[in-house]
Amino acid sequence: MCEKVRELYSAGNGVIIDHVITSERIYDQLIDSMAPDKVDTVHIVCALDVLLKREEERGDWCVGSAEASFTYLYPKEGYDVEVDTGNLSSSAAAQKIFDTLFAK
Repeated sequence: MCEKVRELYSAGNGVIIDHVITSERIYDQLIDSMAPDKVDTVHIVCALDVLLKREEERGDWCVGSAEASFTYLYPKEGYDVEVDTGNLSSSAAAQKIFDTLFAK
């Protein structure tokens, strides 16, 4: 994944990685693969009870994946922006990300 992201970015594309990272090793590989460019990070948070309800309602998540993502997310802090999708609509969350990262 890291090599492909760097390849796409180096070709002039904007890249968004929508992935729950659960290990320091994977996080470090991704950040290192983009050096010397900066990676903007977004911390998507949501209360566990809301995640579990969404997992059940959607039916297309592996049972237990919501709790595992919640528990093992790496890193726990230090993101450029944080949005709580349990309290914000999708459009409000996207607007907060845009305003923080791009409307400077």
